[in-house]
Amino acid sequence: MNKLFLFSTPSQAYIFSMQSNDFKEGILLLVCRKKDRSRILDHLSYINWKKIYHFNFSEKRNKFFVILKIIYFKFFILRIIKKFDINELYLSSINNYIQLITMCLFGDGGKIVLMADGMQQIIVNSERNEGIYSTRSLPKSFSLLGIRECSLTKFSFLTPYNLVELNDEIIFKPFTKKRVCNLNSSEMGFIGMPVVDLGIVTAESHIKNLYDIKDKFPDLNFVYFAHPSESKFVIDKISKHFNVKSLDFIFEEYVSKENNVPRKIISYYSSVLLNLNLLFDEFDINYFELDNVLRSDLNLKIKLIYNYFEKISSSNFNKF
Repeated sequence: MNKLFLFSTPSQAYIFSMQSNDFKEGILLLVCRKKDRSRILDHLSYINWKKIYHFNFSEKRNKFFVILKIIYFKFFILRIIKKFDINELYLSSINNYIQLITMCLFGDGGKIVLMADGMQQIIVNSERNEGIYSTRSLPKSFSLLGIRECSLTKFSFLTPYNLVELNDEIIFKPFTKKRVCNLNSSEMGFIGMPVVDLGIVTAESHIKNLYDIKDKFPDLNFVYFAHPSESKFVIDKISKHFNVKSLDFIFEEYVSKENNVPRKIISYYSSVLLNLNLLFDEFDINYFELDNVLRSDLNLKIKLIYNYFEKISSSNFNKF
């Protein structure tokens, strides 16, 4: 019997590598773009993988191409499950189509574990404790391919966060603490999120919020750290007002490599805030609560994150 691990982004692999896990081996499936493959493998090189697979998939391709890829993947993943006698499935996201399909095909074949990925664990744990077991909906056409939606009543979380254990198993694996040298106390950093591209707030509202933050600390140099998913159109708008910095890797990794990092960090509800609070001791972390969310389907999920933030008892973690 073997464990199958699925990763889609370098950030998922980085967070996993920073936890005090004791995994020695397993089967690895990378569901990612080709350019992210080497970075994910760099973070996971300490594990002796029995076999490494790579499946490149994009939901943005035309429907016919997507269906062909899904048909191929169905038989591809079922072959892996059978060949290696997989009894434990470790997912890094259930918002990713391929990972969700894998979960549905795996079904009740063994233990299913959700690893840390942004704020997804916080939302899923909160929803499941309230009896909400549904996941992202699959296209109706998938059912014609023998892939049906699933909602699991039993789930496990491999997490560095303090989650509530009711119906699900919580496997707590904390971060390994690191210290940061030479933090810049004269600089303030805002961790960008694709809130405009996702239709959560307007660009005008977003920029107004940034000015409200900047104006409250006029003596601090304001730097906007762009999120990789933010479009060039949005970044160009923001850069007309603020100093924008784009990173080739996630902010937590940037902190580990750089010596001149802003001590004061602000964002809306980015997981960076939570991770910095757990990984390091020196930051002054603030969250800016959005009260003008445009998408009703995300409003409750965002509130669940803020509810979690409010319960954090740390002098370095506060509401803006």
